Amino acid sequence: MTHEACINAIIDHPFTDHATVAKLRKSGGRAALQTSHVAYPTHAYHTPSGKIEFYSKRAEQAGLPPLPEPADEIVRDFPLTLCQGRTITHFHSFYDQGQALPSLAEKNQGPQLWMSPVDADARKLGHGDVIRVFNGRGFFAATACISDSMSAGTVWMRDGWAGLNRVTSGSSVLPLEALTFFPFTVGQSNYGAQVEVVPVSP
Repeated sequence: MTHEACINAIIDHPFTDHATVAKLRKSGGRAALQTSHVAYPTHAYHTPSGKIEFYSKRAEQAGLPPLPEPADEIVRDFPLTLCQGRTITHFHSFYDQGQALPSLAEKNQGPQLWMSPVDADARKLGHGDVIRVFNGRGFFAATACISDSMSAGTVWMRDGWAGLNRVTSGSSVLPLEALTFFPFTVGQSNYGAQVEVVPVSP
């Protein structure tokens, strides 16, 4: 079997409209996915009943909450939901957080916490201010990046910066009993967190 035939076998799927290497060559390597932007557009859900289940017996049996859990005192004390992600210019822990290579260091000058203007105004923060990100586990310093693209109540940072894991638990997201519910997974650590942000005095 040729390399092209192997790739064709991998990408041959209804969602790709049965794409092939030859078709992608003709289209410049681009093709629209044949899938809905809305989850479960046919309302056929992957549950025992085939319906939306508000109380999940399977979750309960696997050690997960059978119902969504309400906000607790941690959320009240640390109201910002910290999310992490990757960017095209970062190396995860390689080359001294991207500082050792000049081309990467130019794009990764230090940890930045993206946040909404609403959250920044409530904390009297300006774009570029040095801030302290903290919760009950620990804290670290960063620079505020104010953006209209952020939703109030959520902050975002590129993952891999030193100190970021001081505020996360690293605990398992799923108990071992629940791993069989999700194909292609061996479990994942929780690197999300609830945090608060304050300015660092000059």
